[in-house]
Amino acid sequence: MTETISLNGAITKNRHDVYGPVHKGLRRAQGKLLADLGATDFDNEAETNAIIGRMRQILDLARLHLSHEDTHVHTRIHDRSDGGTEDLDDQHKEHRETFRRFADMLDEIERATSPNRVVLGNRLYLDFAAYVGDDLQHMNKEETVTWPLLCSLYSDEELMEMEGQIIGSLTPEQTMAFMSIIVPAINRTQRAKFLGGMKANAPVEAFNAVIEHAVRPNLSAGDFADISTRLGL
Repeated sequence: MTETISLNGAITKNRHDVYGPVHKGLRRAQGKLLADLGATDFDNEAETNAIIGRMRQILDLARLHLSHEDTHVHTRIHDRSDGGTEDLDDQHKEHRETFRRFADMLDEIERATSPNRVVLGNRLYLDFAAYVGDDLQHMNKEETVTWPLLCSLYSDEELMEMEGQIIGSLTPEQTMAFMSIIVPAINRTQRAKFLGGMKANAPVEAFNAVIEHAVRPNLSAGDFADISTRLGL
């Protein structure tokens, strides 16, 4: 099979992976957020406000990702299969309810004063840890059960079209936000092929914006030096 690069950064063997790269990004972003929540001093107002802002951003991306799966993936499975997403649909509903509860908790923490803010912050940390555990299992099932099903139902060209529909539904701001979590979560070879394709095909201004706002701030010095060398930045 010919090695190809998918639009969202996944290197595949004639399979345009609609799950892998964004799931890598979400796993990394949510795991890092969880660790930082545990280290946050909720008695410190500046630290509290910073972590609340980050959590809202990550929850927005997670919520948007669920919407993409419902609209562009689950409906396509239903078109050619009698089932296959029932458990995932129920989990998506539960996750949306969890996101609403987190939004209320963040609002409550913003209004609270110490020592109540410390108590609420610890509860947020524990609840988010439980959610991350559930989401890791959820994403694992999508990649090990739902993805093979999807590949059995659709050709590579159709999967590429599906992926293109997801990407085309994003605003520029949403695209940059997703790239900010995906680019540091994929390996150096994947990153170079993905960004190399963008450099060759995207407008110079758009490519430079991605490098400055999604790539440079989110890579280690070593990783950025690697991508700079590979792409001649």
